[in-house]
Amino acid sequence: MVIDSLDPTDLELVSKSVPAVINPGRSYVLAVAVNGASAGDIASVSLDILSETTLAKVMSVNLYDDGDKAHPGNGDVIAFDGVYTGRLLWPSAYVGPGNLIFEFSVPGGSVLPLKLPVQSLDVHPPEITSLVCPDVLPSGFSGFKTIAVSVADSTGLNDILCVLMSGFQNGVNLFSDTLYDNGADGDLTAGDGICTLQMDSTYAAGKQGEYDLRFHALDKAGLSSAMVSKKMVINNSAPAIVKVTMAQQVDRPASGTVTFLIEAQVSDPQGGRDIKWVRLSWKKPDNSYPSASPYQMYDNGLAFDLSKWDYGYRGDVAANDGVYSIRGVFDSGNLLGEYTLGFQAEDLVGNRTTEIFYKVTLIDD
Repeated sequence: MVIDSLDPTDLELVSKSVPAVINPGRSYVLAVAVNGASAGDIASVSLDILSETTLAKVMSVNLYDDGDKAHPGNGDVIAFDGVYTGRLLWPSAYVGPGNLIFEFSVPGGSVLPLKLPVQSLDVHPPEITSLVCPDVLPSGFSGFKTIAVSVADSTGLNDILCVLMSGFQNGVNLFSDTLYDNGADGDLTAGDGICTLQMDSTYAAGKQGEYDLRFHALDKAGLSSAMVSKKMVINNSAPAIVKVTMAQQVDRPASGTVTFLIEAQVSDPQGGRDIKWVRLSWKKPDNSYPSASPYQMYDNGLAFDLSKWDYGYRGDVAANDGVYSIRGVFDSGNLLGEYTLGFQAEDLVGNRTTEIFYKVTLIDD
């Protein structure tokens, strides 16, 4: 509706947000301004979508300036600011490509319509055009190895969302990752059509052997490319116990208990996240073992608390420093003599160190 007091010659429709290209099945927020109108003078703006060839009307949409209140879902942000907004869902049934005319007008008014050319494109799934992937990830390698996937999309590079990568062994998906073209998250250059993943030696944590890597490109419309695959071998070497620090002799207490700190520094070519466990076996002077042996050692920074022993409070000094700790405990009833302590570590793929042994002697105070 147009108020009679308006002079139509002073009004002008101006494009604010109208796409030059639309795709079937996609939603678009459209916005035009009516310059020269006062707040609330115009109830709505109409959009007729016409075929450029036949001028036949394909569909119509109404735009409102109501702050998304009276017509929720249209996407208008600020009420009565002179900007009229509407949401267009371009039907999947409309088969492109084709040239269209978006004709905006004020219902019942003599304002000159605003006509804009818009192209409707046929939507095709993205396509992986090339794949660069190392054949092997050596255990503990220096620097970075890169997987780079070049992707094309019928609606342009801006429509590419990501590339999904899945690692299979014997038909089972064991890990997955996402490659982006955003200049971050491991990508080198944003917007170049190449989705990238940078891997250092820690990428092999928990992985070992030959993997069938399967790649799918995904666009913002949710369409997926055909699968492209590549074999890659990931090598994973065993951890090592680098150093053990502990007392060699302890005085047996006359009563109660005495504790001493036992530390094992452990390294792994795939980094600390590849360590599954570090354990300590405890052999008494009579060659017997406590029922709880071997004992779990921790790199969790939790102080010693015997009442919370089963919760990992075993006396580790600093968390995540590669030093696994436990406090040995002797009481007045323990046998005097030489105790043999065995240290062993295992990683996430089952590689174990050779057990190494150190001795501590319990003597009479």
